[in-house]
Amino acid sequence: MNKEKALNLMSSICSKKEYCEFDIRKKLKKYSLLENEIIDIINFLKKNKFLDENRFANAYVRDKCKFNNWGKFKISTMLGSKHVPESIIAKALENISDKEYADICLRVLIIKSRSLKEPDKLLKKNKLISFAMGKGFSYDIIKIQLSRLESNL
Repeated sequence: MNKEKALNLMSSICSKKEYCEFDIRKKLKKYSLLENEIIDIINFLKKNKFLDENRFANAYVRDKCKFNNWGKFKISTMLGSKHVPESIIAKALENISDKEYADICLRVLIIKSRSLKEPDKLLKKNKLISFAMGKGFSYDIIKIQLSRLESNL
């Protein structure tokens, strides 16, 4: 694929969905373009607002919280794996209100609690903690939300 076709394709896909530079760079490398061509395409996409790391990070945080019920640690780790700068990740995570975040954690714990058939309350609690930590929530927020849920365990 030549540079012009690749630019048109990337412009098209970036106008439909948010992407980060890392993902676009990966796509462009599949087309056997030269590194300077890839840089030119990425610069064009950024200059013309097709590609914006801040916008991508905000959309990613919003979607992963709302649809995947992920905690901040997992979101941060995944954005980091896409080479999104720490400052942008931190700013995007600030958009999650404390109440919303607590509610997401509580919802995760309630749903998982219903599926556990563990009769021992301590083992059940440990499994819930482990599950929520795997979803990216900190132990502190899990502990607070478990205390709200504890009467139902």
